Amino acid sequence: MVAALGSSVLDRPVLVIGAGVAGACCALRLRHHGMDVHLAEKAAFPRAKVCGCCIGGAGLRLLDQLSLRTWVQSHGAETVRWSASIGGQRIELALPEGVAISRETLDSKLLHSAGEAGAELFTPAFARVDQLHSELHSGSVTASLEVEGIGIQRCEYSAVVIASGLNAAGSQRLLPWREKPNGPFGAAFFAKSDSLPGGTIHMACDDDGYVGLV
Repeated sequence: MVAALGSSVLDRPVLVIGAGVAGACCALRLRHHGMDVHLAEKAAFPRAKVCGCCIGGAGLRLLDQLSLRTWVQSHGAETVRWSASIGGQRIELALPEGVAISRETLDSKLLHSAGEAGAELFTPAFARVDQLHSELHSGSVTASLEVEGIGIQRCEYSAVVIASGLNAAGSQRLLPWREKPNGPFGAAFFAKSDSLPGGTIHMACDDDGYVGLV
């Protein structure tokens, strides 16, 4: 989060950049607390996205707070086991609770729910924080929104929540701990096969990254 350090109250809207699971859930929670929220997303939903489709117990409990747990479980598939190959060793664990759901379905529902809750949606739109860290003492954060078909508008916010992913443009400057060429790498895919048990999250990991199959 980029916050206006000189402001004791959130007297301006909060900007959330990225309407994936983290961003949309953040926007929903902020709206539940009565805050004005602008939610900006560069992609047009529904979008194709294969990673991050599995939700564990902690995620389900969060969705419960958002009144979305029942909906997600009814539109996904229960996961009961996690199986992984790590360094040539096989590990299997039972999952007490979990669900796998396509990101196209989940992200679209969360974005729609945020809009229904009163968040102002900007999509497709590119968002950029205009100030550097040393300039965040004026009581507000200035950001630019480039909305498709409308143009660029600059707004002042009480805080900006960056939920645009580790590989998003500009994240190297905003997240200085991320070093290249190291960092997260993942690939996931869906397949129907009689040789694999249902309800299992399969993962293969090595020094170069991981591949997951649900």
